[in-house]
Amino acid sequence: MDKLGIRTVAPCVNASLATFTVRDGAVVYALGALKNVGVEAMRLIVEARGDRPFATPLRTWRGGWS
Repeated sequence: MDKLGIRTVAPCVNASLATFTVRDGAVVYALGALKNVGVEAMRLIVEARGDRPFATPLRTWRGGWS
């Protein structure tokens, strides 16, 4: 998308949503678009995250918060 002058943001479990979004004029890559990952599973992760980012990947997998 660089050739078109459209900025993109890499997928991030703490910032991305399950589907593609636009934030500050940049396309935020969808968690659900990752290979072998379903949109519904990513919606559950986004719902579990809520407004608070996961502290670390280990805590994310164990269901803990900082």
